[in-house]
Order: sequence, then structure tokens, then C-alpha cells
Amino acid sequence: MLTFLLALTLLVTGVFGEAPNCMDARNKCISRIGCSMALNNFQIACEKVQLGLVDQCTDQCMRAVVSLVTVDSNIGTDYLTCNCEGNKECDLWKRRVETCSADVFRALESLDNEEVISCSLARMLCDADTQCWTALSYYEKFCSNLWILHTTEHEKTLDCSPKCNNSLAILYKQTRAAKLKNCVCDDADPYVDEKTCIRMRYNTQKSCFGEDPKILVVNHNLLLDIVKSERQTLKNDSNAAADGAHNSRALHVYLVASWAFIFIYQTIT
Repeated sequence: MLTFLLALTLLVTGVFGEAPNCMDARNKCISRIGCSMALNNFQIACEKVQLGLVDQCTDQCMRAVVSLVTVDSNIGTDYLTCNCEGNKECDLWKRRVETCSADVFRALESLDNEEVISCSLARMLCDADTQCWTALSYYEKFCSNLWILHTTEHEKTLDCSPKCNNSLAILYKQTRAAKLKNCVCDDADPYVDEKTCIRMRYNTQKSCFGEDPKILVVNHNLLLDIVKSERQTLKNDSNAAADGAHNSRALHVYLVASWAFIFIYQTIT
């Protein structure tokens, strides 16, 4: 962790010059509407982290950090990597915020490599970019039928419609969507829970790409439970369908017999 943060500091100072002092970085951010709004959201969402009331980064704070560092070029990044110039309170604040910012900076630096991150963070990176967010929204709209887990060879193959396939192609062309291709399903996303994440990734790989799904999950037992549950559901549906077909045939025989009885009775009388 310390090595990474040191490398990040060297990267920032090497590319953009010496890191600005924190007061100047803050004032520069406040002077821009977009950065000012992101900074205000950051102060609210990350209050517990900044005060040291929590040991780990919260989902709200992580999302706020992503928003701050991806708005108005590098102004938000300058603020989070600013020079405290020996101010102990400032240094303490920065160390606490690094529980969130370190993961975000690492993810942004690894968009073009194979490093795997959590799906919740991958989604945050995409959501923070307008084009990526739009592409992701269309993917979720046109591929919603893929959210049902495909688990057996006997189940009808889920359809990857042309609209779904096209929206997926557009999504994966977005730079900020790079980590969505091979992320780790987790339970930190408030919009897509871990089960839904698994289903989306499983069926997208199988139905749209024809691949043998390799789903990375935090809770492997959850994946096994979902597969077991879905198979039981398929079995129940199959039995129900068989019972329905049997009852339908029985009703058909009964009706034919009844019509025949009525016809014979009328003929005799």
C-alpha cells in the first residue's frame, strides 16, 4: 500500500509538477462548478471516514471519491493528492481518505491492463462517465432477460437479442467500462446485488459470447446456492408443466367422452 501511494505521489508530481498545497487545491476546485459540487458531495459522503469514525471505506464515500477525481480534468485529483506542508491534521485527514482514494487511483491506473477490481467499483467508474453510464443503462435495458440464471443443458438457451448484443458491443468500447468485463461480484453495490451481478455476468458470457462462464465472486458459496436454487426451480417448473400437460389431456378425454355420450343419448331418444 505504501509503495503504491509513493508511486502515485511521484506520478502526480512528475506529470503535473510539484503537488499543490491543499488550500490552493481546494480553492481551485471550489472555483469550478463541477468540481465544487463534487467536493461538497465528498465532504458529506466521506464525513465518517474523514473523522476516523469508520476503519474502512464506505460505499457512499467511494462513489464520492470517484466523482471527485473524474470531474474537471485533474482538479479533484490535485485536491486528494495535495501537499499538507507539514500540517498534522491535514496529514491525518489524507491518510484516512486514502482508505478510499487508493483503490480508486489504482483502478483508474489499471484500466488498460488485466488487474481485477470489484464490480461495484467498476460500475462506479462507468457511472461517473456520461457516455459509459448511458451505454450501461442501454445494456441493462436490452439485456434484462439475461438476469435469469442459465444452469442446465436442457433449459432453453437464453436469447442474446440483436439489441442486447449491440448495446453490449457499445458498452465495451467505453474506456471506463474496461473493468466491467472481468470484475469480482461483491455485495457493495446498492443498485445491483451480488446475486444479480452473478446472473448478469454468467448469462452474458454464455449467451452473448458463447463462453464457458468464469464468474469471480467474493462469496463462492453464494454462487453455489444460486445454481442449486435455480436448478430446483427449473425442476419444479418442469414438474408443474408435466402435471399441467397431464391434466390438459385428461380434460380433453373427459370432454370428448361427454360429447360422445350426449350424441349417443340424443340418437337413442
